[in-house]
Amino acid sequence: MAPATSPRRSRSGGRARLLRSPKVATGSLILLFFVLLAAFGPMAAPHSPDWRASRLDNVPHPPSGQFWLGTDVQQHDLFSQLLAGGRDTLLIAFVAGGIATVLSVIVGVSAGYLGGKADEVLSILTNIFLALPGLLILMVVMKMMPDGDTGNPLLIGAVIALSAWAWGARVLRAQTLALRNQDYVESARVVGESRV
Repeated sequence: MAPATSPRRSRSGGRARLLRSPKVATGSLILLFFVLLAAFGPMAAPHSPDWRASRLDNVPHPPSGQFWLGTDVQQHDLFSQLLAGGRDTLLIAFVAGGIATVLSVIVGVSAGYLGGKADEVLSILTNIFLALPGLLILMVVMKMMPDGDTGNPLLIGAVIALSAWAWGARVLRAQTLALRNQDYVESARVVGESRV
């Protein structure tokens, strides 16, 4: 009979296996690369984002040794704009993902756990946000904002999260409904455990 391992040892062994996985290592390196690019990219950019190669010419330059990604019609260096815009893009992505995850958990788990009228109301709300196009929500909300706030990455991330939480909420509601009807939950209720 094999000796029983403690939960602490099995958890640390699972983490070590996870860190040795080539997929996890590759994904972590890619994420680290983009985080470093967002953090230090503006300092490494060859030009400022609004720098123009020429004010006389409206023909974009193709990629070359001077302009790695070429230029746009207004002669802006696309590589410099990519490096300068990476920080805001990453911030928007993390804010939108974080807020959407929190909303998904709150709405989805509450709907599945409470049931009844609360489930109906939260499910209707989720279906409304699933049916609305995300770009339309983004445009309507951003149109109501003052002109100075439309470039704020935190605000843009929050507005994107408004249209991104519904799919996660539906999945979490289904998982909560499945767990709510398990035998061990019913037996806990029979012996007098509270719902909270």
